Amino acid sequence: MSKKNIRKIALCFTLWVGSISVYAQVSQGGFPFPEQLTVNNLRSISSAASSQVPFVEMPAFDRDKILREDSLADNRAGGFRFARKFNVSITPDDAGISTFLADGTKVWRVGIRSREAFSLNILFTEFSLPPGAKVFVYSPDRNTILGAFTEKNNQPGGILPVAPIDGDEIIVEYSEPANVPFKGKISIGEVNHDYRGLHAALRLLPGSGKQLQPCEVNATCSDVHPEQRRSTCLIIVDGNMYCSGNLVNNTAQDGTPYVLSAAHCLYDNRQNIVPSKAERSVFFFNYETPDCFPGIQGTMEMSVAGSTVQAALKQRDMLLFRLNEEPPVDYRVYYAGWNISQTASAPAYLFHHPQGNLKKRSVDEHPPIPVSSTFDNLFLPNGHWQISHWEEGVTEAGSSGSGLFDAQNRLIGNLSGGSSVCTAPYNDFFYRLNVAWNSSNNANENLEPWLDPANTHTLFLDGKEQDENPCIRLTNRMEGEQLTATNSPDGYAAGHNKRGITEYAERFSSRESSRLYGIYFLPQKGLYSASAPVYAEVYSGNTAPENLLHRQEVKMTNTAYEPGTGFTEKNLAYFRQKENYLRFTGTINVDTSFFVVFKLPEMPADTFALYYTTGRSTDGLNTAWFKDGAQWKPFTENPLATRPASLMVDAVVRPSDANSTGQFDTISKKTEIFPNPTQNELTVRFPEGNYPVQLRLSDLSGRILFIEDNLHGRFPYTLFTNSFCENGIFFLHIVYPDRTEALKFVKLNK
Repeated sequence: MSKKNIRKIALCFTLWVGSISVYAQVSQGGFPFPEQLTVNNLRSISSAASSQVPFVEMPAFDRDKILREDSLADNRAGGFRFARKFNVSITPDDAGISTFLADGTKVWRVGIRSREAFSLNILFTEFSLPPGAKVFVYSPDRNTILGAFTEKNNQPGGILPVAPIDGDEIIVEYSEPANVPFKGKISIGEVNHDYRGLHAALRLLPGSGKQLQPCEVNATCSDVHPEQRRSTCLIIVDGNMYCSGNLVNNTAQDGTPYVLSAAHCLYDNRQNIVPSKAERSVFFFNYETPDCFPGIQGTMEMSVAGSTVQAALKQRDMLLFRLNEEPPVDYRVYYAGWNISQTASAPAYLFHHPQGNLKKRSVDEHPPIPVSSTFDNLFLPNGHWQISHWEEGVTEAGSSGSGLFDAQNRLIGNLSGGSSVCTAPYNDFFYRLNVAWNSSNNANENLEPWLDPANTHTLFLDGKEQDENPCIRLTNRMEGEQLTATNSPDGYAAGHNKRGITEYAERFSSRESSRLYGIYFLPQKGLYSASAPVYAEVYSGNTAPENLLHRQEVKMTNTAYEPGTGFTEKNLAYFRQKENYLRFTGTINVDTSFFVVFKLPEMPADTFALYYTTGRSTDGLNTAWFKDGAQWKPFTENPLATRPASLMVDAVVRPSDANSTGQFDTISKKTEIFPNPTQNELTVRFPEGNYPVQLRLSDLSGRILFIEDNLHGRFPYTLFTNSFCENGIFFLHIVYPDRTEALKFVKLNK
């Protein structure tokens, strides 16, 4: 394959950094056991001190040699590599330390070290947990904790990929209560050593010698196509390769989590598709710079792990993933529409992550051209769209798999490769959806069976929100407002200062009551201290915070890369200069007015401070408050600000009641299934007054296992799952006259 054509067949780099509530495989929350365990010595099976965790060390390797290999054009077809993979076998039987607590709980811990790694991620190649068992993966200083992963994370294939943690050491902890129905099985089969710097943002990749092209445009610098932007995700493939894709809608409109990408994302060294890599992939959403603020890193707390290959056709570079679970509603994802006609309209555009950077946007004002681009006989002819020149942005190594949208905001193809640069009209090529639609006799090599399950034979489908009553992001900032940072001799107007002000609040209002899921916040200073943490609190109230509804520690981690100096703040719990998303441990019912409060500990005057907006007129909107002694006051009375302002805090809420747009509370109107997990009997309860017409049971591959047409919506329906499925994860599709609901459940063996 020629160097010119191959330079873009490279997978997307992504970055992801965790907090206590990070979601790789969507975690169930909680905390690992204290470092010092309370041990029943009579039952301890190790004589070592419980706090002394033994480490398994990975062998050294020649990083410079790998970087030289990566730079060769012929090695780029398999993806943009960032990590050295070690195949291991680490289990409680042969490594680590196990201790029994007084109540019979077994706690196993093992450390993993790979010296000079920027980050480490692992793959559990065996993961089967009984009820009550928990797995945590965390940094030795516990500033970054992933988990708990529980029986809810058991997958049909018995594997679990876990997102990266900064640094060259991690600890894995598995706890299993006494008297569980079966003994858990866990085995760590892969350790991936990040030798490039996975969490770098706005950076030169270490050793790559290449900088982002200067004409790249941040996706958030213009509020165009915000829905399609939310469909874009980044993917860590098999722990050491990167790609991107788009959540895509289907004619059943049922929210099945399909992701379109490029088949070469799953190549091995011989350019063959390896489907098992999909099971070992983690999908990341909403990684973009907030409000086009330069130098500010986007949120990295939203991800889902594990998928299957629903359809793939190497000769067309087509790939359709199916995620193992739907993204949570507070991720606010969007399912993109598609166009499989023979024509495409201008302007055409895409969102992508060149070299793993924050999400970018590229636009071509001319219609894409159908062409043959075989990439030196890797693909069949007559299968691609050509973009000859971008009027805005370009693509780069790491953009592969990005979806190309037409003027009607529908996907028409995904990036295979190309050679565009800012200074010349070099070409980019996107495989065409219409060519990969139904060109094969094998359903798993076509898009049609999965994206048109209703057999509509339509050529067009619009996109859709994840839910009829989606979460929304409440913000009080006004268009065009800039960040304001303060650091007067007395300290910060919205942070630590010498005036002794330690509580700040942002007021939110909406037309109806809501459920609050979490908050975005953007600090100019941020440092976590286990002995003196910052707390986020939610209060009811109209003119000032009144009644406490929720309180939660703020725990985040951030690592930045600075050209010339390399990575800084590694393994330190800073969350400054970064938009963070703090997901609350449970949803909170809030009224039409509520407050989010940041309560600071008594610490030095420069450890925590929020950005806020200023420049508003003296009679402008003020939503920021501070606590002066026992009294809450508006920011107009803040001695370090004295102007109306809004704190850089947003709230993610889901409306609870009917509103003027006709939306309704889907929580109470949805079908219910229980118990979940189930060992056999699964009861289905239909919403009152809305009778179904069909019930379908399918597995993760989409294979239909059972159909029931004779339903009576007045009464619950009982499905005896043992007749149709073994243990694993399955979907129950309930078809109503006006919609289809897809509910996931876990089937356990008796």
